Amino acid sequence: FEMGVTFMLWLAAMRSATNVSRVGNLIFLSPFLSLIFIYVFLGERIVAATWIGLAMIVVGVVWQQSGRPRQ
Repeated sequence: FEMGVTFMLWLAAMRSATNVSRVGNLIFLSPFLSLIFIYVFLGERIVAATWIGLAMIVVGVVWQQSGRPRQ
């Protein structure tokens, strides 16, 4: 059920967006939010490899956006 609701919200966001690629990149926020929830609610430690992986995600998104012509 929760996956269906989130899919419908995602679809509505994509339909109402003027620049779909920017909305599409919002999916990369989920690892950050998951880490915050894991740290706050479960009290788990976040190791260095996780930070390196997150940095790679950010660099990839920035790199993707920088190669795109501005409108």
